[in-house]
Amino acid sequence: MFVYKNEHFSGSRDEFVGKYMFPFLRYYRQCVVQGTAVTKVKINQKEKEGIAEKRRGKRGPSSVWGSSAAGVACAIASLFGLGGSSFYSLWKLGYVASFATKLSDTVSSEIGKAYGKST
Repeated sequence: MFVYKNEHFSGSRDEFVGKYMFPFLRYYRQCVVQGTAVTKVKINQKEKEGIAEKRRGKRGPSSVWGSSAAGVACAIASLFGLGGSSFYSLWKLGYVASFATKLSDTVSSEIGKAYGKST
């Protein structure tokens, strides 16, 4: 049986996943869904102009890994209690900031391509 213990948690694997991993994964999924949706805004127009993302906006593994490396590192550090309890909130903040930055970059560039005067 898997038992995980650190300063914030002690319990079974299912409790660990529910309490710690699920919120991280839910936030990641929400960023992916929103990023994909905004990529599809005026996709036909962007394809005609030759400025659309490849594969109709579908993200490939290299894009996902490259964009999520900092966030994943912060999530892992948070989950394993790296730096003790004083760093726990900082790791969570780093995780959220990493994906929020990527999502805001995607939204601004895709909306700019769709409605902007120049690219």
